[in-house]
Amino acid sequence: MKRQSSRSAALGFALLLGVAGCTTRGPVNSDQLPSLAMQVLPEGAGGMLQCSGGEWFPNVKGFNDVRSNPFTPVNRQSGVVVLTDTALFFEQWNTRSKAYEVVKRIPFGEIRGVSLDSEGASRRIVVQRRDYGYDSFGLTQAGGLLVDKSETESLLERLRRLLPPTR
Repeated sequence: MKRQSSRSAALGFALLLGVAGCTTRGPVNSDQLPSLAMQVLPEGAGGMLQCSGGEWFPNVKGFNDVRSNPFTPVNRQSGVVVLTDTALFFEQWNTRSKAYEVVKRIPFGEIRGVSLDSEGASRRIVVQRRDYGYDSFGLTQAGGLLVDKSETESLLERLRRLLPPTR
């Protein structure tokens, strides 16, 4: 009986985490995701090239946050990563307005360089800004529960092709 209640508690906790993650990410599994994400892009954002559920790690260079202290909580924001032909955007779902909101915009002219960092099966795109600060992005699938390695690598390659040559 004790084993059954432990299993039920673990399942309930996992379900609670999954539901909580879905509400902050918005409808990332919906066919409407691209149009919902496009609606809130500012004028002059250009055409959308890629849109995926993902995570933004503000002021973090790859997995340095995890490597330097694996017991410290990770500062991550859940939402949608959007690549246009002018900038990289991150959007979060607003449950009250039932719409995405742009919370981060990095124009290509402000990007010093991009790279890929790996830790186990996980991947993060590392963006170094011209001010020498960093932001990292990971793309996910299944409502944010799984790393989407191929989408992450695809976004990185597209981003590299769009950036101006390094000086």
